[in-house]
Amino acid sequence: MANVVLVVDDDAQVVGALRRYLSLSFDQVLTAQNSAEAEAALAFASPPVTHLVCDYDLGPGEPTGTMLIPRLRAAHPSIRVAVLVTGSALDLADVVPGVDRKFRKPCDVEELTRVLLSHGAPGPERSG
Repeated sequence: MANVVLVVDDDAQVVGALRRYLSLSFDQVLTAQNSAEAEAALAFASPPVTHLVCDYDLGPGEPTGTMLIPRLRAAHPSIRVAVLVTGSALDLADVVPGVDRKFRKPCDVEELTRVLLSHGAPGPERSG
């Protein structure tokens, strides 16, 4: 199965930087800047998305990443790993349903990639 990652962040510079870096390790990198774009990308992705990186604060009128990730994972069981990145005061120790790991921005992209790929083995288990 191909490793396909979807990056969801309202900051175009963050999206671009993550796209460039993650393209070195993933078969395909999709991007979205809001929840509607994320849902569309997931609906039409072929092969299906297997990994998700989502910002906590997607901007006014948008759900938080902690609300969006469980919804996307429930609708798209192909997502094996979901990571939340945040620039907010969110406590990284808090357990968030559907989130496998949290990173504070700016995050170490090498560590982010390691986490995504090491937790990406197929299977029904999800932490959180």
